[in-house]
Amino acid sequence: WYYISGAKKLRSKFSPTTYEKLALHTDEEFWIGKDLKRTFPEHPVFQTEFGQAMLGRVLQAYSAYDPSVGYQQGIGFITA
Repeated sequence: WYYISGAKKLRSKFSPTTYEKLALHTDEEFWIGKDLKRTFPEHPVFQTEFGQAMLGRVLQAYSAYDPSVGYQQGIGFITA
């Protein structure tokens, strides 16, 4: 998916620390945290705090990257 989605090309437009900076964005942290346990609760990866934290970081980063979309309930399923 990395090549097909265009992620490789898009990645070259950003500094290596962009993701880390975006993932620290906390405006949506409360709502993301409420939904993490409800996202694929039967999947082994998301039954752990580590798996939920990984998904949460991606959701926070995306909501900061595209504030016109921000965080929407259910987007965790697409991301996961």
